[in-house]
Amino acid sequence: MNATTTTTTLIPLSQLVISPANVRKVTPTNLDALAASIKAMDILQNLVVIPSENDCYEVVAGGRRLAALNLLVDQGHIDTTKLVPCLVRTQAEATAVSLAENEQREQMNGADRFDAYSKLQSEGYTIEQIADAFGCTTRTVERYLALHAAAPELLNEMREGTITIEQLTALCSSPDHDKQLRVWDQAWGEKEPRNLRRAVLDEEIDVTNDRRIAFIGGVDAFTAAGGIVRTDLFSEAGTGFTTDNELLDKLVSERLEAAAETLRGEGWAWVEVMGEFDWSSFNRFGRVPATSCDLTKEQKAAVKVRKTEFALLEKEQQEIWNCEEETDEQGDRLEWISDRLDELKAESNAIEANAVVYADGVKSAAGAIASFHNGALRMDRGLVRAEDRAALAKTKTTVTGGSVKVKDNNAMSDALTRSLLCHRNIAVQAETAKNVRVAKVLMGCWVVGEINKRFDYDGDRAPTNLSLSPYGVRAPAGSQGEDVAERLEAFHAAGKALVAGIKGKGAAVWDAVTALDDAMLDQLLAYGVALSVSVDESHGGFTGKLLGALDFDMSAHFDATPANYLGRVSKEQVLKALTQAGKENDKAALLTMKKGALAEEAAKRLKGTGWVPALIRTPAAKKPATTKVAQSHKTVKKAAAPVKGKAKAKATTKATRARKA
Repeated sequence: MNATTTTTTLIPLSQLVISPANVRKVTPTNLDALAASIKAMDILQNLVVIPSENDCYEVVAGGRRLAALNLLVDQGHIDTTKLVPCLVRTQAEATAVSLAENEQREQMNGADRFDAYSKLQSEGYTIEQIADAFGCTTRTVERYLALHAAAPELLNEMREGTITIEQLTALCSSPDHDKQLRVWDQAWGEKEPRNLRRAVLDEEIDVTNDRRIAFIGGVDAFTAAGGIVRTDLFSEAGTGFTTDNELLDKLVSERLEAAAETLRGEGWAWVEVMGEFDWSSFNRFGRVPATSCDLTKEQKAAVKVRKTEFALLEKEQQEIWNCEEETDEQGDRLEWISDRLDELKAESNAIEANAVVYADGVKSAAGAIASFHNGALRMDRGLVRAEDRAALAKTKTTVTGGSVKVKDNNAMSDALTRSLLCHRNIAVQAETAKNVRVAKVLMGCWVVGEINKRFDYDGDRAPTNLSLSPYGVRAPAGSQGEDVAERLEAFHAAGKALVAGIKGKGAAVWDAVTALDDAMLDQLLAYGVALSVSVDESHGGFTGKLLGALDFDMSAHFDATPANYLGRVSKEQVLKALTQAGKENDKAALLTMKKGALAEEAAKRLKGTGWVPALIRTPAAKKPATTKVAQSHKTVKKAAAPVKGKAKAKATTKATRARKA
């Protein structure tokens, strides 16, 4: 046999066998991927061999490559005559060479792997070609490319070993770099991938689990209506996400309105749509008795299907609960099961509740409601408002439950109240950021309040605690509508522009801020104070003073639309708004319109009028009390004129009172 050589020797595959001296004893794994790579690009690294008996060579380094070559033979892609590049070493070196190759081999950094896959794509390789070359699925390649598209700062951290591939994968559930970095920076503890994924997706809608998607007919119905769904590459189930909450709510409303039309066709005196079923609102209605009737064959079959699925899911739920340790996947599954059980229960109850009939004359005085409840359509019939009771009393119909007080049509939902106040607070923050003097006064008021706390001061507090929120609003704005989100984004953009030139950390920030001129420093301080502003609902006290100093007028920041007000209140309130704005000149025609059409028409008429809901309306400025003071001076002057006797004394008294006034 030949002596040791450092040059490559081509040896037929049929002459290569694994060596007992090979230190890696574990059976090679993932051979399909390696075999695919060898098939596409041949052997890229020499095997290391030592001479053996019968004109053979033992492989002391490269056993996995040898196994992959033999797999290609079994698959019919190559034969045993294939020449394999090898380095021939001596028997004495066998163990040392084998150990050196396995011990000194370093796992490729994930970020470098992502770079390589991206470079292959830029060189013209298709995703399918890359997958074939490396024996992986196209989905794996797509994931690597998505990870390569992560925020550059995160890829640098992966190279430095401060972030794992599991953590990066969780953060890349959203392609938004700002969100990835914000979640990573604000995460605490061990930064569990599951928690990172939830945080980065907190403002997105999971179309596979959101009950509204199923309610409107599924993802296909949503995309057909113009909804955009982003496929989640990092979910085996192919989860999708969307941020188009407004469209989704609109489609839910349309389905509820269609259900309401069905109820109107049944002859009820009135029909309402309740977007999200709310027991507190629902309980104000009384009920009229109904007579149950047998379910149809189709209804019985529908209930049976739901009860069967319900039983199977309950069994699976119990099995997961009985596990000693719950995995992340099982935790997600439990959440889905819980939601689905609620849906099935609501659907079964709705089918059984609809199998009733009402006495003659009841429908002409009572009403019905279509609502979205636990992911299903709910239609409640035979409901009685306070104002319906007199008519039903004449028919001697028994009414149970509910309120006898007439409903306040001017009432607003809690969600709408929060939304309007959120609008107002963002507007006040934006105005505060523009007014340096007012911002400094507000900061001074806060300081006074903090000092006086030590002396049990319990007066009116300044509308700030100077705890600066990076989100820029003192109310949850994510679910308050697109217009709120747009204003908030503009407010964020103004802050980012202010600090765009301030780089680095610690001492570097101090130096950068010190270098600002007074005008720029004032702007920065004003914006920071504005971030902390949280005004009261009322227009009095400190809030009133702040708004007055800003010359704040909410009409400059708000236009009523169906999304932010008109579509979320009663028709009476819409008409009231038009009346207040002087735009209700055809009330009879307006009353015949459906609520949705009325809201759209009202939005057009109110545009540019400066009308604002009373809750957030800026009070009219009080007229200065100059007239009364002028009159007092006139009285004093008149009283000072020469008079005689009792008249003089009387005039003097009047003058004295006038002065005191």
